[in-house]
Amino acid sequence: MIIIQILVVFVCISALMYFLMTSVFLYGWLKMPEFEAGPDEENLTPVTVVVAARNEENNILTCLDALVKQGYPKALYEIIIVDDNSEDDTCKKCNDFILEGGHSNVKLIKLTDYNKISKKEAIKCGVEKASGRLIITTDADCRMGSRWVRTIVTFYEKNKFRLICGTVNYHKSKGLFQQFQLLDFLSMIISGAGAAGAHKPFIGNAANMAFEKMVFDEVNSNTHGTGFASGDDVFLMHKIKERYKKGIGFIKAKETIVSTEARKNLTELVLQRVRWASKSKGYNDIQALFFTLTVLEFNFWMVFVLFAGFFCHNFIFLYLALLAFKIVVDFPLIYSITRFNRRTDLLLHYVWVQLVYPFFIVISALFTVFMRRYEWKGRKYR
Repeated sequence: MIIIQILVVFVCISALMYFLMTSVFLYGWLKMPEFEAGPDEENLTPVTVVVAARNEENNILTCLDALVKQGYPKALYEIIIVDDNSEDDTCKKCNDFILEGGHSNVKLIKLTDYNKISKKEAIKCGVEKASGRLIITTDADCRMGSRWVRTIVTFYEKNKFRLICGTVNYHKSKGLFQQFQLLDFLSMIISGAGAAGAHKPFIGNAANMAFEKMVFDEVNSNTHGTGFASGDDVFLMHKIKERYKKGIGFIKAKETIVSTEARKNLTELVLQRVRWASKSKGYNDIQALFFTLTVLEFNFWMVFVLFAGFFCHNFIFLYLALLAFKIVVDFPLIYSITRFNRRTDLLLHYVWVQLVYPFFIVISALFTVFMRRYEWKGRKYR
């Protein structure tokens, strides 16, 4: 009986921490005004968009087409594609696009020429070759509107943040599996956005990120995080955060929403989450550790209590209470981000996703701990 009481106390403490965390995220999101760049804004900042690409022959042309249609002054704008040792026709398609379109401000760099490997090295190489003062990164499978660059630059020129994060969405989200992915993904986006709005940034996404080249060069001597397959965005954020406490912002603007592809199957999704989660072992940032562990712990208790209910029926009532608590606490965040993305139709899936989500989190965490090797884009990682 005493053990059960102690367990209930731990569960209640975990729920309280989860509530406080989500309250911080919601507060940070709501206090951020939505940003709009005026049609007559005159931008003077030289910009380089860096795209790390590996085996993206099916996506790179769509991305390039969107990037060259940005409408930003050509004299201030360049695009650098860094090919990360692709094994398909990514390079050929880039070269053909540049030559046939006469795009003098688009450059292709092959990472093989520098005897390097990995997305981190690709981005580093692209930044080193960039002429822009502001670097904007995205992925080769991303799409963006024609005012993406101009709006980010205007936001930068008005706020002078050292690093800026933006919203990422999925451009294909049909079927229950992809609806689950999108709700999960959007919950991470608003968590990072809300944390940045509350001056407690801890995650971002390189698919939609901007930072000063000078600051990148400043912190790049710190090699922390280079041993992980993922984290080119998060570790950079943490390094900048150490030097500039309030130098990180989030741009809450519909014109800057970037869309990417959802995973095709459950195996791909779990491996993606394992890749993302693995970098948390290298976190030195206290707030990042706290937020990450709070989410994991609360979802772990939900799964544990449910299974404990098979042996002690009183735990079933505790599980139902936790489920109701999570549904209520998460809803303001999910509603806010789906409304911002004009995807409130996803709320039809909200309840069943809440039922599945704790199991997905716990299983992904277990894979992260016990999986010694995994493969991503044809490469094997430890």
